[in-house]
Amino acid sequence: MAHWGEHVPRALRLAREALHLEEDEALAEEQANVFYQYLLLERLGKAEARFWRENRSPKLRARLEQLLEDLSHPVSPNLSGFEPGLAEPLYRRRLIDLAMERILGERLAPETCLLAEPMENLKFPGMIRHAVIFAAVHFFTHEFYPLAVDALVRDLGRYGKPRFSLLGVHVDWLDENGNLRRLLYADFERHCFFEADLRFPLRPDSIQFLCLGEEEQDWHRRLSARLDYPQANPAEAAEPADDKSETLAGWSALSVEISAFKTIACGDLTAVREFMARHGDCVIKPNRGTEGKEVTYFRRGNWCEADLERCLKRCWQLGPAIVQERRDGLLYLAPQTGERHSLALRLNLVFDGAGWRLQSGYAQLGRDAETPASVGRGGSILPLDEVLPHLARRRESEKPTPRLDENCWSLIREQAERAAILFEGLLLVGLDLLLDVDSRGAIIPVFLEANPRPAGLSRSRLLAQSPFSPAQPGVGLRFWDGLENLIQQRRKTGIST
Repeated sequence: MAHWGEHVPRALRLAREALHLEEDEALAEEQANVFYQYLLLERLGKAEARFWRENRSPKLRARLEQLLEDLSHPVSPNLSGFEPGLAEPLYRRRLIDLAMERILGERLAPETCLLAEPMENLKFPGMIRHAVIFAAVHFFTHEFYPLAVDALVRDLGRYGKPRFSLLGVHVDWLDENGNLRRLLYADFERHCFFEADLRFPLRPDSIQFLCLGEEEQDWHRRLSARLDYPQANPAEAAEPADDKSETLAGWSALSVEISAFKTIACGDLTAVREFMARHGDCVIKPNRGTEGKEVTYFRRGNWCEADLERCLKRCWQLGPAIVQERRDGLLYLAPQTGERHSLALRLNLVFDGAGWRLQSGYAQLGRDAETPASVGRGGSILPLDEVLPHLARRRESEKPTPRLDENCWSLIREQAERAAILFEGLLLVGLDLLLDVDSRGAIIPVFLEANPRPAGLSRSRLLAQSPFSPAQPGVGLRFWDGLENLIQQRRKTGIST
């Protein structure tokens, strides 16, 4: 036990800090997993943790399982007197999930406390139970937490008390009837999430799909068809957003600015060559891809035929591809380093029951100027107010760089709210757009694609008025107006909730 004992004091201190406890305050039984997760990290050590974070190896889980197997307890008098659940397979698995989150990324949400025993007679602060269904376990709470905060802020401002209770539900926590048999929820008074089985299955009042993993579109279709509840993003309404070519065609009909594009059927190399011969720099991507996967830039007159064929073959493994004229005339010029990065703006729009409203957003940066602006491709996310003052022409020979002002932002807002009209039936959609420069030297927004399960919610900042000043974290308070309206309409029509 000596090799563990030396790590106990620091692990306890870190757990207390994360749980907002007083120094030397004993941990409750449901908080024990937080201590154990920090104990695993301490035992792993900073150097090894850095190795796993940089290499993203799937062997990390096996390494943590080995350490957990080696751990005997109790390891501290502060935790004696109860069995914290380490003998239960699900408890151990979730403990390792949470430890992996700490290793692989920064903490953007409160800790999750695991209850070893099923809960019964669970009372939530709000009368409307909204379940957010997910499949990808890592960092789900980062997407879930800003929604929970938004709901509480909106409810307190509107009703003076909570009205919505948000419940996080993994796809494996649904029973055969679509009821909830396990969930997690935010306890704002104790500054943490709680997660536990339910002794009696629970029916939510509404649902939403987020963080569905690599097979998100298939998961979305299956779950949406199976679960008979009012849905904030039903699969049928999400379908146009999941099909890039359908989205672009729809936007063109709405007079929303897009780049020239063509859908490329599997094997049709001639069509893509002809398109690239007629246009400038181009980008090729899967028509139904996500997170920047297989997205490749090609410079006009300076691309290799073998590279083109390899790119298309990878795209065609996922179905038809799409080729577009590259229209990101403006990049981000990092003021500290002078480095240039590709740039896309993510704007979150909500339907509040009366119309679409731009509510929040952030800037997505590429690793460099020739890599797509996507976290999945090594990029990063920054608030809009930190990015918009530092724009530069992609072609350095083209000067000067126009300034994005309030008039330009008004145009972006108007175009975004018009673009969202395409997605009838959704209450929240993320729109990606580029910034280009027209022949007169004016900035024009060029809309790229849409996501009916928008990610990066923990990075979103509210855009009540302007994107040029620091803003509070949030997704969109008016989303909850739209959801409440949907639930009320469904109840009026007699549809079961």
